[in-house]
Amino acid sequence: MKLPPMNALRAFEAVGRTGGLPEAAAELGVTPGAISRQLGILQEFFRTDLFVKRGRHLVMTSAAQAYAEVLSEAFRSIELESRVLFPAAPSGNLGICCAPNFAMRWLAPRLAKFGTGQVGIDVHLRTLSRPPSVEGEQFDLAVTEGPGPWKGFTAQRLLRSPLVAICSPSLLHHRPDLRTPSDLRPEMLIHATDRLDDWPRWLNAAGLRTFDLGGGTQFENSNLAYQAALTGMGLMISHRPLVDIDLCAGRLVIPFDVKVDDAPDYYVLLPERAARRRELSLFLDWLLREAEVQTVP
Repeated sequence: MKLPPMNALRAFEAVGRTGGLPEAAAELGVTPGAISRQLGILQEFFRTDLFVKRGRHLVMTSAAQAYAEVLSEAFRSIELESRVLFPAAPSGNLGICCAPNFAMRWLAPRLAKFGTGQVGIDVHLRTLSRPPSVEGEQFDLAVTEGPGPWKGFTAQRLLRSPLVAICSPSLLHHRPDLRTPSDLRPEMLIHATDRLDDWPRWLNAAGLRTFDLGGGTQFENSNLAYQAALTGMGLMISHRPLVDIDLCAGRLVIPFDVKVDDAPDYYVLLPERAARRRELSLFLDWLLREAEVQTVP
């Protein structure tokens, strides 16, 4: 069998990895219609359906899913070996991966400062919902919570990240009785289902080991919880570095002098086999300098 058309393979692999036509189109810089046409070419090549319709959505068949995973692994191997064997090859792109909360609340607001000083370096920022792995992802640098270990990576601490309670100043204005942790009530708490251990750890540090955690408002992720805290709905627990900008701007405050110092810190991970390109060294140096800046005392 001869090889399928390369453009069709790239489009198909991108759909499988990103989960949809619009996402794949955005990554490849084409329209969703162009992606759809390439998928049609591939189905015609294999003379079989690669997708089935479920309701209003198209879903990959089991064989197509397996094929997409094979392609992803092949493309990752090609890129990795290209960097190892030909480190002098020009490349202005940097693939950066990190958790959604860190990307949205710490890295993304600061990226413009890096772009201003580095013409010709394009940063591609992706989020990960699980710890990175050498085999599973394609990136130059990752930021994740520590302390690891991480096989196949070199790690360097980026930020110490204690847990603190935060809220909007408007909440304190409407609740002047909220002066110490013992003044907290269950209905004031904002919970994130992806970080359910945060409140128990902070309450334990505050000496409130028997506090009733049955009340409050629960959100499915931390980013929604942050938005609720900003509106004055209640208090939530956050990694301190993730709210430094909001604290400096006065949008959030830390109402109590209680923190959890043994919370996981943030670490920078670099794949051991990847060549240290100039673009990567520049970004890493900038990232470490940004981490040294303490915006709020």
